[in-house]
Amino acid sequence: MVKSRAKEWVERTLLMAKYSARRGFKTEMEKRIDYYHDRQMPYLIELLSERYEDAEALGLEPEFINVIKTIVDGTSLVYRSTLSTNISGIAAESCEAR
Repeated sequence: MVKSRAKEWVERTLLMAKYSARRGFKTEMEKRIDYYHDRQMPYLIELLSERYEDAEALGLEPEFINVIKTIVDGTSLVYRSTLSTNISGIAAESCEAR
C-alpha cells in the first residue's frame, strides 16, 4: 500500500509561500525606510535602467526630492497632539452635574 504524500507537499508549499511573502514584505519595508532616509539613488538608477534600454547613453542625471519624509513627518504630527473633547448643549450640563 502506497501512502500519499499530498498533505506533506501542500504543507510545504504553504510554508514556502508564507516565507516568500514575508521576505518580500521585509524587502519592501527596507525600501520604504531607505526612501525616508534619502537613500533613493540605487532604486532610482535601477528604475531608469528598467525603463530605458540604454539609460547611460541618454545622459540622464538622476535627481530626487524627498517628498516621502515631508509627508510622513507632517502626518505624524497628528499623532503627537493629545486628545481633547468638548461637549456642548444639554449633554454638557448633565456631565457637569456628575
